[in-house]
Amino acid sequence: MPKTKTKQQDQAEQTLQKIIESGLVSYKSIFKVNFLRGLSFGFGSVLGATVLVALVAWILSWFNNMWILGGLIDAIRNSLAN
Repeated sequence: MPKTKTKQQDQAEQTLQKIIESGLVSYKSIFKVNFLRGLSFGFGSVLGATVLVALVAWILSWFNNMWILGGLIDAIRNSLAN
């Protein structure tokens, strides 16, 4: 079932078309900016996830000597090492 456009989407499309037709912005610059935005978002997501996993692993290393969590933490550490 295809989605129909909302009034706001239609207005945004018309506004963008007017801006492009006026020569203020070109399709090439819009695609370039959106491509760079996508690259930045992807890089930031990967970097953030890496820092988060490292932080969780570091915090879990504090609890290695606890008899209740020791086995679980060792299993997590081994899975992260592999």
